[in-house]
Amino acid sequence: MSNKYSLFSKNFRNVFALTGGVGCGKSTVLRIFEKIGCCVIDSDKICHELYTKRDFSDALIKRWGSLIVTEGSIDKQKVASIVFKNNAELDWLNNIIHPEVIKHAIEIIENCKKEIIIFDIPLLFELKLDFFFKATIAVWTNIKTQYKNLKTRNNWSDEEIESRLSAQLSPDIKLEKALYGIINTGSLDFLETQCKNIFFKIKKEVKQ
Repeated sequence: MSNKYSLFSKNFRNVFALTGGVGCGKSTVLRIFEKIGCCVIDSDKICHELYTKRDFSDALIKRWGSLIVTEGSIDKQKVASIVFKNNAELDWLNNIIHPEVIKHAIEIIENCKKEIIIFDIPLLFELKLDFFFKATIAVWTNIKTQYKNLKTRNNWSDEEIESRLSAQLSPDIKLEKALYGIINTGSLDFLETQCKNIFFKIKKEVKQ
């Protein structure tokens, strides 16, 4: 494991990792876990806040120039158009984002008083971070639903969706690797039932 993740200690044994492909419904699942009493860590929210920081913005502009700036702020769509067409640039971006996400997550973990913590990590298995956690949970949906969700939420073209999907393991592989699976192809009630069932199981694990 790279030293950039060395801050993330194995001592956090009440932390469970949530993952899944883009457009599979992780954000919805995370909100459900929060509603039923878990402390949640939203990587997307941390990344969004990171883009507003001057040091981070300066690093991106130094790398790619002012063309990635729109109305005085970093344009994430323009950044995406660069990194999802060039693996080296995507690796560079991930290498500065992921340690910051981990650092902020640790602060949340150390200050959380709740019994169960759910940490949303989209690239959990890709980064080989899964062994840091008590257990892993994957959210799965079919490819048709993924495309529909991404088109509705982000108005992405098929090409943009394909570039993002190609940068991750497939939902099938993530589901196979995870200890717990959540199938997001039905109603919200069905999704909540699955989350509650997993919550009760992992609560027992923490108490053992």
